[in-house]
Amino acid sequence: MNFSNQSSQQIQIDLEQRILHGLSCEWDAVLWQIKPELRQRLMKPLFALRDFEKRLGYWSPEKREIGLSRRFVTDHTWHDIREVLLHEMAHQFVHQVWGVQDEPPHGQRFQHACRLLNANPKASGAYLPFSRQILQHVENGNDKIRQRIQKLLALAASSNQHEAESAMIKAHELMAKYEMNRTAQQTSRDYFSVFIGHSSLRHFQEDYYLAHLLMDYYYVKCLWVPAYVMDRQKMGSVLEISGTAQNLQIAGYVFDFIRQFIESEWGLYNQDGKWNRYRKTDFAIGILTGFRTLTLTELKISTRQRLLLIMSATL
Repeated sequence: MNFSNQSSQQIQIDLEQRILHGLSCEWDAVLWQIKPELRQRLMKPLFALRDFEKRLGYWSPEKREIGLSRRFVTDHTWHDIREVLLHEMAHQFVHQVWGVQDEPPHGQRFQHACRLLNANPKASGAYLPFSRQILQHVENGNDKIRQRIQKLLALAASSNQHEAESAMIKAHELMAKYEMNRTAQQTSRDYFSVFIGHSSLRHFQEDYYLAHLLMDYYYVKCLWVPAYVMDRQKMGSVLEISGTAQNLQIAGYVFDFIRQFIESEWGLYNQDGKWNRYRKTDFAIGILTGFRTLTLTELKISTRQRLLLIMSATL
């Protein structure tokens, strides 16, 4: 017997079970967003994963089943999976709540159901999920300021701390210039919403500080939305950011950079492990306060020293 293959198969089975449970939990969460008189007509479906090649999902009135592509759910983010689920739930809504049988699959009633459920009417067939659309929009861009911002953000991952911080500051300055130019030109822009970070049953205070930082300075809107927590197999919440593809990518870089910086500095500060989780929150808030107040003209001492001074005062 090949125990390695057996183990891999069991891991896949466990993953699919968690995904199916997550689909069920997400369906329940969406159900309670609609009016009671409509909610009563919507019946809980079965959920399945299928080996589709050319479709992302389906709603079967006969089976009362919502099925999603097995390949899709294992290759995409939970935000993308949820997007397809809500699309199929809108099909279910049209059949069960309004009893419509003879309308084209994506007709007016379906469009209305998508608006009620906050579903994406395009999330089927060869549809490109928002996470991929954002990357594609950014890659297809050709303006010099945006390309410069991307290069600076790449430098922000440098192991040289001073180079990384200077690059982040310069990127922020150019981003403000970029946004003002786009606003002045009144250019038509596409807006997207994506999950950032991880869904959790509980978010600490520093998570809210970081969300406010992104919203105040990086041209995105933030919401805490219900989302399934895979490892806990319960519904929790996750940060959703909305904005242009360019600004979402920049906000994502900033989000990751700051979180990595906090973890790195906390590891140095708490080497002996004597400080508890609540001290880490104080420490993280100190760093976030430093990022909020940091400007090029104030950079008379190294960013690292300045942030550590702020954290010492906080603690």
